[in-house]
Parts: sequence; structure tokens; C-alpha cells
Amino acid sequence: NLTRRYDILCPGDQKTAIKEAVKTFLVTFFISSILSYFLFFKNPSLQGGLVSILMVYIINNETASILVRRAERKLLEQIVEFISNVRHNYYINKMVDEAIAMSLDSCGKELKPHAVKLHEIVTSNNVKDEIEKYNTATNNKYLKMFLSLCLSVIEYKDKEIDGRNLFTSNLEHLKKEAHIELLKLEKIKHLFSGVIFVTVFPCLALGVIKSYAVSMMPELSVFYNGRAGYLYVFFTYLVTITVYYLENQLRETKKYIAKDYGYLSKYEKIFFIKKALDNYMEKNYGKMIVLQDNLKRLGETMSPRQFVLRRIKSALIVFMTCLGIFMFLHANEKYNLTTKAPEVKYMENPPQNSRLLESTESVIIELTNLYKKIGVTKEDINTKVSELTKIRNTLTTDEITDIISNRIDKYNNEYFKWYELLYCIIGAIIGYFIPTALLFYKNKIMELSMEDEVNQFNSIIYMLMYIEHMAVKDILIELEIFATIFKKSLQECLNEYNTGDIEALEKMKEKETYEPFRRMVDNFIRCDIIPIDKAFDEVSSDRENYHDRRKQENEISVQKRLNIAKPISFIPAILVIAYLTIPLMWASIQELAGFSETMRMF
Repeated sequence: NLTRRYDILCPGDQKTAIKEAVKTFLVTFFISSILSYFLFFKNPSLQGGLVSILMVYIINNETASILVRRAERKLLEQIVEFISNVRHNYYINKMVDEAIAMSLDSCGKELKPHAVKLHEIVTSNNVKDEIEKYNTATNNKYLKMFLSLCLSVIEYKDKEIDGRNLFTSNLEHLKKEAHIELLKLEKIKHLFSGVIFVTVFPCLALGVIKSYAVSMMPELSVFYNGRAGYLYVFFTYLVTITVYYLENQLRETKKYIAKDYGYLSKYEKIFFIKKALDNYMEKNYGKMIVLQDNLKRLGETMSPRQFVLRRIKSALIVFMTCLGIFMFLHANEKYNLTTKAPEVKYMENPPQNSRLLESTESVIIELTNLYKKIGVTKEDINTKVSELTKIRNTLTTDEITDIISNRIDKYNNEYFKWYELLYCIIGAIIGYFIPTALLFYKNKIMELSMEDEVNQFNSIIYMLMYIEHMAVKDILIELEIFATIFKKSLQECLNEYNTGDIEALEKMKEKETYEPFRRMVDNFIRCDIIPIDKAFDEVSSDRENYHDRRKQENEISVQKRLNIAKPISFIPAILVIAYLTIPLMWASIQELAGFSETMRMF
């Protein structure tokens, strides 16, 4: 996220990018430090540590994301204004470089480095190299398109289409496209701002709920400090982070940014791993081809072999996490057995005064620690209890003896069991399929954006098809700059274009199943026998209501995402409410049952 932000703000300016990155780091570090102090360091506990880690991760991610999205929106606002100014200034002397130069003073902080760079490119003697450097340095597709339109006018001159100047018409069209994208980002910001809060905030209440419930009904300490309570907390945090990840995928406007999977490449080269992967790839060749297509469609730079390694890594992480949880639960149960004695409060024959009650609790803890690792009979325990407590009531001493004996049995039974290893293996199997499930989920989210991307393609084609000497390959290059979903297909088509243009287009059409995209490729194939503007006549004939329709489609797309995000955002809140209500209800039922039993005896 930070890389994307500084690509946007500081194209090719590494010094400024580092400065901005340090600022962002200091902001997130400051917020995380304050949060960690109040959630964990002020009152250290395992639950506080877990929620602190969770919140620090989310706060860091949200802070960086907010800065990124704010920069994107500011830049788009300034791009809209900049294009209007260039369009206005172009009418004065019909010179592109002069129009850009006259518009520089009105540029905002975010756009200024880009505008200066654009002016340097259009006035450069080595335009081709400068374009390549700029396209590598920035990810903003609207500025790249603006540069392409400017250079096409400089190289091929301007002309009139239907009585209107082509360059200024294209600039107006590009401005509307940028404005539509800006509206979409604003709507996503507005609608998703509350969703993330609803998902994350309930987790902060878990510690408060635990303290409140135990203070109100001390017997609930058995649940909240025991195995069931900790497992429930682990599960709630896991669900929260999963829901947060799914919501992030829904609200993120997809950008194509290559990721580095160097660590997977290193593991892939280890001899025994390489051998195992070779065998797996050979046995599942067909599945790997499908997987490769899916990865390309999502813009992932990892290979199928690396994806399999990621699945194995996921399985190992889940296995080790499950193992760690079981080890902790056993250690925590042993700790509770050797430091607390809540059973005293529920004795049928308790000591008669509070001093003896406290003394009995201390004796139970002391004898549990004394006999936990050595064999002892109930008679020995009973003798020791009578000696230490000075209680003469045999019913009471017998009950205390039973409590201590049961606690010793429980202590000695707290070890890693075979069925827990089975649970770890089942968890590892689930972990192995998690990356595949996420890949499927991303594919579903991506389908919501397909129509929007093809509409953008049609818009770009409309801006380029009337330019003199514009070839199909030139248009494909511009589409590849804008593309996210179809980026890999366009890249492959361009790589194979020189060896056979029609064959490359046909191959791309066969690979893609989305019908509007296939129709667009058909039109490119038709360009072999008729001019581009004739082949895409259906695009130009549908311009009048195009932008209004785009706005409506964007609203529908965003609403679909929100309809998925809203229901799942309440899952953590429901779990947190259940964390309070279910133990209270259970304890109330137990007390009612005890009261009924007492009444029956009378």
C-alpha cells in the first residue's frame, strides 16, 4: 500500500518517497504504541496481548490504506481540474506543450510532480525512453492515457470529427472517466467506513465482558479462565480477522501491482522440495494449467508451483498454531489447578466460617502442588487435610479430599493427546485449502468488476479510433495499461502479436469466457479488413447516454459489494454478545437446577 501511495505522489522521486514513507511509519508506530499500552502493557494478559496484536495489525493496515485512498481521491480531483485547464489552454494556440505549461501553476501538491514530468516528456528529444520511464514509475492510468493522447496529437496532428476537435473531445471524455472513478471511490469510502468499525470494535469488549461477568457471577471464572473460554476467544479473533480480510477485498479498487515472491522461489529450489513439486505437477498437470490461468486473471505473479508451496506453508502455519493452542490450554489448565480453588464455593458441606473457608482454599492448592507428581492414596490426603485444616466434620474433610484427588487426576491428565494431534492434522488440511478458497473468493469479487473494465476499454477505443495511423496494436497497448482483470491476456496477446496478429487475437478470444470482452476482440479481428472506426461503429453509436449508464453501473457494483460486506460484518459482534450471554444463561440454568433440587429435598 505504501509503495502504491508513493508511486502516485512521487513518480521517480525516490528521496521524497522515502521521506513520505518514514512519515507514515512514524504515524502508524505512534498510534500502535498508544494502543498497545492501553490494551496490553497497562495490564498484561494473554487476551490483552492477542487483541493488541489484532488491533495493531488492523490499525497499521487501515492507516496506510486511508492515506493511499486519500491520495488517490486528491489526485483524481486534481486530474479532472488539470484536464479541464489543458483543454481550455489548448484552444489559445493549439500547442499541447504550451497548454500543459500554462496549466502547471494551478496544479495541486499531489499532481504537480506528474504535471512537470508530463511537460518534460512532451518537450523531450528522446520521447520513447521518457515514456517508458514514466510508465514504470507511476500506476495512474488516467495520466498515462492523457500522455498518450498528447503524444498522438504531437505526432499525427489534430483533426475534426463530426464538427468537433478530436483532441479536446477526447480530453473531455477522459475527464468524465476520471470523474466517474472519483465518484466511485467516494461512494466506497462513505459506504464501507462503518462496516470496518462494526467488524473490529466488538473485539475490544471481550476483556471488559470477562471482567464484568466474573465480578457479577464468580463461578463463571471456570469458563472464562478455562479451556472453553480461551478457545472461544481464539475463535472470535480468527473470525474477526477473516471477516476483515474479506471486507478489504470487497472495498479495494483493484490495482495491478506486481508482488515479489522471492522467498517462495528460494524454497522452490531446495532439492527435496523441487523433487516433490515436480512429481505433484506431473500428476496434476491439467489442474495446474487451470490454476495458472486463474492466477494470471487475478494479476498474481506467482507460478502454480509457488502457489502449491503457499498452500503447504498455510497448512504448516495452521498446524503449528493448533499445536501451540493445545499446548497453551494444557499449561493454562495446570496453572489454574495449582493456583486457584474455585470448588470451595460450591461445596455441599463447606466450612462454617470465612476464615476456615480461606484456609481450606489454601490447603487445597498446597496439597495439589504437593501430590501432583507423586502417587498418593485418598487416606493419606484425608489425614493431611485433617491435620492442616483442623476441621472435625468428616463430611467436610472427605469432600475436600475428593476435590484434591480429582484435581490431581486432572493435573496428571493434562498432556498432549493423540486426538489433539488428529485435530492439528485436520486443521492443517483445512489450512492447505485456505489459499484455494481465497482464490475462489477473489475470482467471485473480480467478476463484479469485469463489466466495468470492458466499458473502460470501449471508452479508450472511442478516444483512440479516430487518430491517424492508429493501429490495433497501439490500442491494445493502451488497453493493457488500463487493464486489471484482462491484463495478462492482453500482455500475452501483445507478446505474440508480431508473429501473427489474427492468430494472437483468436488465441486471446479462446482463453477468455466473458462475452462482452470476446465481442470486443471480434471487432479487433474485423479491423484486418475494415478501418478501426468502422469496426467499432457500435461503440461510437452508443455515446450519448454512456456516462450516465456508467455511473449507474458503478452504483450497482458498489451496492453489490456492500450487500455482501454488511451481513458478514455483524458476525464478530454476534460472537462477542454470545461470549457474555451464553455463559450467563448456562450458570443461571445451573443455579435454577440446584435451587430446584434443594426445594425437592424439603
